[in-house]
Amino acid sequence: MSLTAICTAILFFMTLISTSECKVNTTQFRENQGLYFDKLANMNLIKDEWKIVVFYEMKPYWQGTEALKAYTTSLEQICSHIHEQCNSVLLQLRHGITELEYYNQLFLTNQFRERGHRQRVRRGLINAIGNIAGDLFGVLDERFAQQYKRDIGLIQANQKHIASLWKNQTSLIEAENNLLKRAEIAMNQQHKLLNQHIVALEKATNVLKEDVQRNMVLNNFAIGAIIASNMMNNLRTMQNTLLDTITDIYHGRISLHLLTPTQISDELSTISSQLSKDVALPIDNVHSDLSKIYDLLTVKTRMLEDYVMFEIRLPLISRDKFEIFKIVPIPKYQDGNMITLVLVSDYISINIRKDSYITMTENDIKQCLVLSTTYFCHSRKPEYQMKEGDNLCQMGTSGCKTIIEPCSNYWIESNAINTYLYFCCNVCNVRTICTEAMTAHQLKGAGLINIGQGCLLRTDQLTIYPYKVHSSEIKILLDLYAPTIAPINDVINITLPQWPLGNQSHNYQTNLYQETEQLENRIHTLMQEDQVLAEVEDVSYHDIHHYVMIYVIVGIIAITGVIFAIRKVRCRWQIPQAAVGGESSTTPPLPSNMRRIATTRRHDQSEKIEMQAS
Repeated sequence: MSLTAICTAILFFMTLISTSECKVNTTQFRENQGLYFDKLANMNLIKDEWKIVVFYEMKPYWQGTEALKAYTTSLEQICSHIHEQCNSVLLQLRHGITELEYYNQLFLTNQFRERGHRQRVRRGLINAIGNIAGDLFGVLDERFAQQYKRDIGLIQANQKHIASLWKNQTSLIEAENNLLKRAEIAMNQQHKLLNQHIVALEKATNVLKEDVQRNMVLNNFAIGAIIASNMMNNLRTMQNTLLDTITDIYHGRISLHLLTPTQISDELSTISSQLSKDVALPIDNVHSDLSKIYDLLTVKTRMLEDYVMFEIRLPLISRDKFEIFKIVPIPKYQDGNMITLVLVSDYISINIRKDSYITMTENDIKQCLVLSTTYFCHSRKPEYQMKEGDNLCQMGTSGCKTIIEPCSNYWIESNAINTYLYFCCNVCNVRTICTEAMTAHQLKGAGLINIGQGCLLRTDQLTIYPYKVHSSEIKILLDLYAPTIAPINDVINITLPQWPLGNQSHNYQTNLYQETEQLENRIHTLMQEDQVLAEVEDVSYHDIHHYVMIYVIVGIIAITGVIFAIRKVRCRWQIPQAAVGGESSTTPPLPSNMRRIATTRRHDQSEKIEMQAS
């Protein structure tokens, strides 16, 4: 086999060993070490308390409950007129009041409020007391009752006598009554129609009144139901708040309804200004650590009829810091036996300076308040001075007391995770198994061993399974669709010319402003023209009429002159022809008056034609 093959095999074997190595760490104690301090947590020592007493007045709550009952009673009276509309509403209100009363009994815890009415009962067996009271104060008694009975009988006898007198006078009255009846018949006939109208009017008025009254009742009931419902909701809110607060106190929590952050911040500021130098508040910063203070407060409550009292206790801690340790005695092997120290306490708290300590028990630690990894513990025990650790064990005549027992191996779990304290009389053979790999170890004396996750430790007597921390990580993202752009959009790109959008917007605004000015100028011009036209309307039109009449008259004169000239020419032309015809015709000439009439008619006809033409 070549050297190269041997080196390769060795490297491969070392790789296998490194991958299968178990995660186990071992720490050996000193040979003369007798105690091991296992740290549990940091501790603040509560040296004092500040009491905050809170009074919650219950009078408004009880008054509101009584007012709600009275209001419900008034609504029931209104419901006597409108059953259909209000039965369902009243049923819900009664149910709400029943629920309030049920939880009120839980509040009072066997302290019941007496709201019943006392009734008067008979307290005497004879009338002597009543007679004396009647003589002194005028109260009705048996004698007055008998006297009233006799007076009533006398009045009835007088009424009978008066009735007999009425019978004797009946005949006289009947005669007069007949006259009255005849007048009454006429009057009744006259008033009958009037009464019918009055009755009809009264019926209509009554119907309107009933409708108005019904509407008023409905409105009053609706308003009353709303008020009662709001009142019941407010009372229920107050009741739920008190119940939640008391329930939280019962479970060891403080509700924010009891002390708001603002109130407790102001109270802490006041308390801090009045504290002495040896104590301090349990939080470092009042503003940033305010939420932590609620886990440190302890509350007691007491329910009374008029008040609910809350006693809140705020712990005041020492300015010195402490650490809680569990003391584990480390045995010493000697001749087949083990020698162990006798401790003063299994748990102690040591200050940071390591010069004093306080003994504690497991019960003391359980009663501590825990905030994150810090314990706030009450302790009335004295603080002991630390002197080389000698006073941590019970002292005897020659030193610390010890216990000698036959030696035996033991394993104790430490406060650190997957860490164990071991003690072996001689040699402990242990095996650690991680997945498929197994490793052997030899432990001697006392020490600490830490086992990694995924491994286990096994001896001939026991098997230790370490604590496994399982964790997972979840990343939650918003399920939003992100659109993708195809690569072709990056290859083909047709750009558009860039327009100065700013100048374009400015030009558009300028043009709009100019058009607005032009429109305003036009409107102004039109208004001026309207004013001119209004002024023109004031000018008289009589002058224009005169000019027109003059032109018409001149035209008529001109036309008349033309017609006259034409007629004159025609007459001159017709006279010679008439002369020639007279000489040759045998017709006798017309008389002169007939010629004048004919000429006048022709002249009138020609004037009519000319006037029509004009």
